[in-house]
Amino acid sequence: MNIIYKSFIWAHECKPFHRKKSKMEVKKVLHMTGGDGESSYSHICDFFMRTMSSMTEPLLEKAILPIIQTDSKSNPLKLFTTADVGCGTGAAPFCFVSSVLHKVHRRCEELNLATPETQIYLNDLAGNDFNLLFKELSPYSGRCFLMGAPGSFHSRLFPPRSLHLVHSCYATHWLSQVPPGLYNEEGMPILNKGNIYISPSSSVAVGKAYLSQLEQDFSLFLNCRAAEVVGNGCMILKLRGKASLDPLDEPFPTHVLSEAISLLISEGLIDEEKVDSFNFPFYYAAQEELQAIVEKEGSFLIEHIETVRMDVAMGIQDPWERAVNYSGTVKSFTQSLISHHFGQQVSDKIYDRLTHVVFEKMTLELAQNPTVFMVLRRKAN
Repeated sequence: MNIIYKSFIWAHECKPFHRKKSKMEVKKVLHMTGGDGESSYSHICDFFMRTMSSMTEPLLEKAILPIIQTDSKSNPLKLFTTADVGCGTGAAPFCFVSSVLHKVHRRCEELNLATPETQIYLNDLAGNDFNLLFKELSPYSGRCFLMGAPGSFHSRLFPPRSLHLVHSCYATHWLSQVPPGLYNEEGMPILNKGNIYISPSSSVAVGKAYLSQLEQDFSLFLNCRAAEVVGNGCMILKLRGKASLDPLDEPFPTHVLSEAISLLISEGLIDEEKVDSFNFPFYYAAQEELQAIVEKEGSFLIEHIETVRMDVAMGIQDPWERAVNYSGTVKSFTQSLISHHFGQQVSDKIYDRLTHVVFEKMTLELAQNPTVFMVLRRKAN
């Protein structure tokens, strides 16, 4: 009988880029809405994440095959180690664990090899609901070794040359901080006033500041994972993205949130200066921008990259129900930051307005969420 050890691996820092002090410490504040209630990230994103996982099954199968084939019968692979980075809770980590166990076992059977034991690290920031995560994954107790690994993926998380596969779903578009170029040395906003992210009213300098922060953070992410992934190992990344290289492209989630906040400003419930001092710490990148960063960093080869448009309220036809589902999804990944900055009472009012804004604004085209799929192969050591 296998004994499952749940341990916590604390991060060892890579050599960091020089950073200015940021007002909001993202790694201490950011988390998806926890629990398993109707408004939780785990519940409201369930169908979307299961559909996302099914779409990447062929990519996962192609990623695993060369790793299994590398080891012949004379030198069989005894332990297959993988990590789900920025795992969150719910369908995404559940489907990933299930798929890895199934595909490794099936490939080994086809090659007439003994199935190795499987070790799976589950990583996210410390605010993630790890208790719920391990409860959800309890059906796999005894079938693999599940390890919690809290910490920022912008730092070292795992032992050197220990991982065969890294997976990340809707996580690596998050930045380590709001771009410092948006503020002066005293932390006062000097760019992007009146906006909470890039928008058509932003200056080009705002788009450049966000892209520069992504270049630093994603390069650091690649550098850290390069130290942890074995030669010929693989990474499968799914990121929120954009379909064009327009530096002022505004994604629908921040557009409708801005509209909801503007309503509260007009009602005198939010001070404009409070809005001026808030910007989201993420960047929705075009696949060309990500490709350039990967090629410049140099540790991985790009085996596959594409941008896919996905309906954010797939499977729901009624317009009001679609608005409720979509606004709930936006709330589940933005609430921790919004409530931290504006306060819980104001945050509740923002999300009350959000559903009505989404209902008025969401067309079929705007409901299409560009997602960048990437398969990266670690270059031989």
